[in-house]
Amino acid sequence: IPPVHLKSFSDNVAGLKIGFFEAFFSDAHPEIVDMCLKAVKRLESLGAEVVMIALPHMEEVKMAHAVTVSSEMTAGYSKYFKKFIHSFTPESRVSFTLGQSFDSSTFLAAQKVRRYAMSTLEEVFAQVDVIVSPATGCTAPEMPKGLEKYGESNISQTVNLMRYIYHGNLCGIPGVAVPVGYSSSSNNNKGLPISLLIQARHWEEDMIMKVARCCESDVSHKKPEVYYDILELAKGEPRE
Repeated sequence: IPPVHLKSFSDNVAGLKIGFFEAFFSDAHPEIVDMCLKAVKRLESLGAEVVMIALPHMEEVKMAHAVTVSSEMTAGYSKYFKKFIHSFTPESRVSFTLGQSFDSSTFLAAQKVRRYAMSTLEEVFAQVDVIVSPATGCTAPEMPKGLEKYGESNISQTVNLMRYIYHGNLCGIPGVAVPVGYSSSSNNNKGLPISLLIQARHWEEDMIMKVARCCESDVSHKKPEVYYDILELAKGEPRE
């Protein structure tokens, strides 16, 4: 394992090559796309170079991610599932059930796709230093009534929130989500943060921190209209 370092961590992004997959980048709420594009243009104004890239077979990668994660989760928690089934959220129960439905050949096929995705990333990172995209396809959704008691299973919403992290999760590349602005929509998501996702090749966390620092320095931070300080709330929680 290479030693941890911050060799490239600085304020200078001049000459940095930023991977930009246009069709993928644009597959989010228009306001999120616009805000993230402004962040990319700012990096470009500071001397970074935007390089057009492609990440092929995204649907297959997404399916391989679903098979891998749900299968590994099921294998790891199988001894607890039957005994504590009612303690799991509906979404977790769906994932467990899906994981139980996959056989070994399906799991092995998913690992072949995983290797293909890693090879694709190796080719992309031979051309660029980082890949940028929105962090999510939508801002944080409103929590429906009864969620605290019954949980929620909303697959389409989960897919929208996870849209840009399949390669990161499946291939283990480092990434950081950095706020680049706030929603101004007139509906319930007004004032919620919008973030840019920055990903790099393995062991180059210093590269994503450099880009994140430049993006974050251009944003005036503020609290959303609905805000909970989870650290303060945690202080009141009893310790086991």
